[in-house]
Formats: sequence, C-alpha cells, structure tokens
Amino acid sequence: MATLKVPTKLVTDNFLLQDYKDDFNAINTEVVGNTNKIGILSDNGITEASLALAVKNDRMQNSIIDCLKLKLIYGGIGDGISHPINSIYTSKTLAQIQVIYPSCTALTDEIDTLAIQKYIDSGTNVYIPQGTFIINKTIALSSKNFIGSGKGTIFSVINCTPFITPLDGDGRYICQISSFSCIGVNGTNYPCFMSSTHATTRVSSFKFDHILIANFGAGWYMKDMFGLTIQTCTLANCNNGIVLLGQVVQCTIFNVISNIDSSVPISNILGSDTKGYGIYIDGDSHSGVYQRPESIRATNCCFVNHDVGLFVGAILYGVFEMLDLDMCKQTGAIFDKIDGNATLKDSWVALNTNGLYNIDVKPGIPNVMKKLTIDNCSLSSSNGIQGDRIGIKLGNLVDAERRFGVTISNNYFMSFFDTAIYCNRASYVNISDNIIINPSVVRDIDMVYVKACVIKYNICTTIRNVSDGSYIDVISNHATTENLGTSVYKLV
Repeated sequence: MATLKVPTKLVTDNFLLQDYKDDFNAINTEVVGNTNKIGILSDNGITEASLALAVKNDRMQNSIIDCLKLKLIYGGIGDGISHPINSIYTSKTLAQIQVIYPSCTALTDEIDTLAIQKYIDSGTNVYIPQGTFIINKTIALSSKNFIGSGKGTIFSVINCTPFITPLDGDGRYICQISSFSCIGVNGTNYPCFMSSTHATTRVSSFKFDHILIANFGAGWYMKDMFGLTIQTCTLANCNNGIVLLGQVVQCTIFNVISNIDSSVPISNILGSDTKGYGIYIDGDSHSGVYQRPESIRATNCCFVNHDVGLFVGAILYGVFEMLDLDMCKQTGAIFDKIDGNATLKDSWVALNTNGLYNIDVKPGIPNVMKKLTIDNCSLSSSNGIQGDRIGIKLGNLVDAERRFGVTISNNYFMSFFDTAIYCNRASYVNISDNIIINPSVVRDIDMVYVKACVIKYNICTTIRNVSDGSYIDVISNHATTENLGTSVYKLV
C-alpha cells in the first residue's frame, strides 16, 4: 500500500503539524466517530490503509485520501497566510527549489500555488481540501477534474489570472472544474479563468460548476473552445461576467448570477472597450483567419448592474432565454453584425437611471438576410433617464448598412420610453403582438426609411412611418397611425 509522506521539513519545523491532526480528527469524527481508527502521524507517514479504516463508505475513501494529498504529499498549507517558498526553504537556491517544485520561477512564489501545480502535474484528478490557499501566479489546469470541498475551499488570488485551461482536453470526456471560491485581491484587470490558444488546436470539453468568483476583471475569458459548460456559478463585482471570443462552439451557460454591488474599477480586458458586460460574445482573428462563435445557449441567468447585460457580435447561432438583465447602466442587450440566427426570448431587460437603450440592434452584414428574433420579453426604463429613451432600437442612420430580417413579437413595454420601438433603415421587419404601456410616450412605434415591414396586432398609442417608397403593411393595431412618407401604406 502506498504511503502518504509528511514533508520532513514541515515536521521538523512543527509546521502545520497540528493542522494535519485536526484534519484527521475531523474526518474521523464526522465519518466514523472513533478516534482509535486513525493512523499515527509521524515522520514515517500515514498509510492509505490506515486512512481507509476511518471511512465506512467505500465510495468516499479515494476522494478523502486524495483531498489530503495536497497537504500531506505536496506541501500545501491553506491557512490564508502568505508563505513564499523562500520562507520555507530558507537555505535553498531557486535552482534547488525547482528540483522539488519544477513550476517555481521566483523565490516569492507561494507554497500553495506551487503545491497545487505539482498536484495537477501528477496526472491525476485533483481534490482540494477546505482552507484558504494563496495564489500569486497562474496555475495550468490539466484535462483531469479539479474539485474543491465546497464553500470551505477558497483561493485568495493576488494580481494574476489564477487558472488557465490546457489544449489537451478530450472531447469524449468532460473535465469538471467545481466546488470552490476565487477571491481576487487587486486583480481587476485579470480574468479568473482563461483558455490556452493555438492556431489549429482547440480546448474542448470543460465544465465549470458551483464556483463563486469575486473581484476580477472577468469571470471567464475563453477563446477558441469546444464543448464549454458554465453552470450554477455566482460572480460578485466582476466587471465582465463571461467573455467568449473566436471559435467557441457548443457552449452552454446555465443558472449563472452576476451582480456588481459596489464600485468596480475599470477593466481593460477588452482593450479600449472598458465597458463591463454580463455576457460578451464576438468573433476573433488568429493566424489570419476570422473565427465566429457558434451554437451558444444562455438560459436562466441574472446579470445586474453591468454597463451592458448582453453583447452578441458575429455569432453563427445563439439562443438567449430566461435572462434577467437588470439595472443595466447603458444598454440591456446589444446585437451587432450577427452572422447567423439569434434569439432573445422570455427575458427581463431593464435600465437604471443612466441607460438609454434596452435592446440595441446594430446593422447586420450589408444586404444579407440574418434572422434575429426578440420574443416574449418585458422591457422597463426609468423615469429619471434624460434623453432619447428607446425600448428596442433597430438599424442605423446609414442606408448602405440596413438591418435585414428582424422579428419583434409578443413583448411587453412598460414605463417611460420616448419611443418603444424605433426602426431606422431596416428591411424585412415583423413587429407584431406587442403591448406598449408608456406614460411618457413620444411615439410607440417609429419607422424611418424602413422597407418591407409588417406591423400587426400591436396594442399601443401611435405608429409613425417616414418612408422612402417601400411597402409597409399595417394590420389591426390598436393605435393611431401617421404616415409622413410616400410609401404604399396599407391600413387594414
């Protein structure tokens, strides 16, 4: 039977000796309730057999033993206090320490960081016990599981991205990263999780769940990744929640909550764009080739107090449903040059007192039909907003950049819009079955130089059309209509 060795240096210095005993006693009391079944802690180590005796349930043996390995074998501490490696190996040079911890690059590297990296590099699934572990350099994950012990496992992160995913993920097996907290210390310009990138190889099949992330520039900053799942996670005071760039394919985001409840410093993770996004999705170039996200689904998520709740750029296909985009500081959702089919449905989109647009739909690829559907959403503005408050803004002032193929249906607009639906230079638009309750209305539906549009079965007050000679079909709306153009305008 293999033996779990306590590092002689730590035992000699009486370093964490009591912590080991506490861990064993806690396990023994919780699982068995008989302290006589614990092996003797000494310089000779504790055997796996003696630890296994402390566990009645065979299914629990390996995970408990593996959870103790970080401290017993690899020297992790987890007491929430900084322990630079040179404070433990006071007489060793960097080269000598690298024999023990190959990932060490500086004498200031924290022992917790080095111990976790060595555990990962052993090639096994990694289980982290309860404790607060100091991370001061990026840890390279593997394609094996990395699992904490729940809310009691905390990574205190100092001025770095704590975790980066590898390029060797196996698409046939989902690697699980779960059950811990990451708390950033002075880390607002760093993401918590970041993916490795390569010209041809893709990271694949990673599942993140039950993770708390606080005080980072972004929770996830992932590029060129297949089979990504982020679910049942909470973010606090992260300027950006989830950033997906390039060829991110088959991604599921489920049951994620992000809330900014205090003043968060500006992050430059997205370069010159310093706005904070709940979800940011866009294409990206590498090796001279522009790659687009594809098959992205976000469901049952809440993003509160971000500058922009949702940004969807050059995506090939995406569904965004049951989202709570609340108290957005500038815009609830932005759809920009979509290159496929995108849907926002069954969602709540609300602005705080400084926002202008609940949903801003930018021009698509010129003269190309790309379907966008906004369906069954509730939109709310604020009475304190000054200026042109618009529920759904569609199109552009430049005629050459028309937005083609948009359906706006079954939505509920409430409170304080200057215009509920504003369409400028769009084509093939269907606006139907919307309810607009608007005490500060200028116009409910405003159409400016729109071509081939159907407006039907809406309950509102006013519909205006300023046209350039194209066919507008207005059918059975509960509204007053106004035509200021020369188009063929049919009111049924």
